[in-house]
Amino acid sequence: MIFPIRSKPQDYNLTVCSDPKIVWFRNAKVGTRSILALLDQLDVTVDTTPSSKLAYNSRRYSEHLKFAFVRNPWDRLLSGWKNKIRGQNKLQNIITTEQHEQFQSFDVFADYICCQDLASFNNHFRLQCHNIKYDALDILGRFENFNNDMKYILVQAGISEPTEIPHKNKSKNIKLSDFREYYSYKTKDLVERAYKEDINMFGYDFDQY
Repeated sequence: MIFPIRSKPQDYNLTVCSDPKIVWFRNAKVGTRSILALLDQLDVTVDTTPSSKLAYNSRRYSEHLKFAFVRNPWDRLLSGWKNKIRGQNKLQNIITTEQHEQFQSFDVFADYICCQDLASFNNHFRLQCHNIKYDALDILGRFENFNNDMKYILVQAGISEPTEIPHKNKSKNIKLSDFREYYSYKTKDLVERAYKEDINMFGYDFDQY
């Protein structure tokens, strides 16, 4: 008798709260620290630790509000480089000292990233469609409209709207509108091919935001 092979359910970085009932698919470099700070500011008790990786269970979370945020892939990659690579090497388990020196050039780093398996690479640079379960979401927010989308999510979850939303872990000395200045034509096209799934699924364009 031949038995079907059952693949293991994918684990996600989930933040789960039971009161109010929310499930947040954390997507690295897309406001995660700001949202955690906001939940703490609003005295929302989180049932999971920030490092929790869990298999999503649709029955268990059927009554929860499920949400996630996405970000322009070109902007997100640059933010990851500035936060994890430029200066101090925060990915020492992946990147050697010699590579780190070479990766002070964003073009060199982007070329390296675009050659990786981005379905399973470090979650700060992984395809966003592999960090979240898109078909399970009730609300998909955008980093480019973070304040308004976050306030809408809080209202839908029955949480009082904050007077101010904290912004943590912001890349220093760079404005959101400046990310294009770091890209050559070659690097722009490399990222477009490497992150094609995200670009198509979430409707992003290099010149859109």
